[in-house]
Amino acid sequence: MVVRMKQLAQTYPQLAVQLAGCGWPSSDFALVRRAHDEAAALFVGAERGSAKPFIDHLVGTASGVILGGGTAETVAAALLHAAYDQGDFGGRGWSEGAARRRLVDVVGPVVEDLVHRYSRLAWSADLIESIARTVGSAVGAERQVLLIRVANEVDDAVDGGLVLSRKAEVDIFGSAPRRAVVRIAEAVAADDLVAMARAELLGDQRSFPEELIPGGGESHWRLPRSARPGPGFVLGRFVTQCVRRVRRRHTRLMSQIRLRQTT
Repeated sequence: MVVRMKQLAQTYPQLAVQLAGCGWPSSDFALVRRAHDEAAALFVGAERGSAKPFIDHLVGTASGVILGGGTAETVAAALLHAAYDQGDFGGRGWSEGAARRRLVDVVGPVVEDLVHRYSRLAWSADLIESIARTVGSAVGAERQVLLIRVANEVDDAVDGGLVLSRKAEVDIFGSAPRRAVVRIAEAVAADDLVAMARAELLGDQRSFPEELIPGGGESHWRLPRSARPGPGFVLGRFVTQCVRRVRRRHTRLMSQIRLRQTT
């Protein structure tokens, strides 16, 4: 029995209910559980710009992938999709090689490859439009990564998330890119996720009193007062953020170059 979700799961128990209706073998359920546990460890204390706990967003993205007809490997990758960009792998600096080896050990090379491909998808308004024009030719891992991206965009939008995070004010989340994301959804996702994408991305955005909108607008870490990061932790976070920022800019630049070459 497939469980029809009226909204995306936001907690592990809700996701478990949805998964239980998929009829997958026990090895697939074990894979998804390992992915969730790793994501929970990587994002302890992390929040989205909307003040939503990061793990809830990861669960919501995985839930969307299930609605979109994704495999267990794609659901596991959805739970870890932000690992390389924002996950805390520990240590005093960012090592992509060490992080990749860690995920291969936990979820295997197929899931890790999807996570890595996702991290290399330099999402921009131009790229979204380009993908929407050529998505019909997407196959295999590329298609699964796009399914994860669509689910990510839908979860970001639920409950007014784009407004609360102030993403609705950024060009990449404007009406034209959102329409293009829906076109991508229509090509790579099953009907349930397509319907949710249309409702969340093409419908009117919620409005909130200014006092309810969190400040900052970017993902951040909120540690308990009992956690007193020492100099090593602070330095490690700073180095990691710098390396990741350079990595994202390089990925975006290469994506722009490829786009110019194909237009």
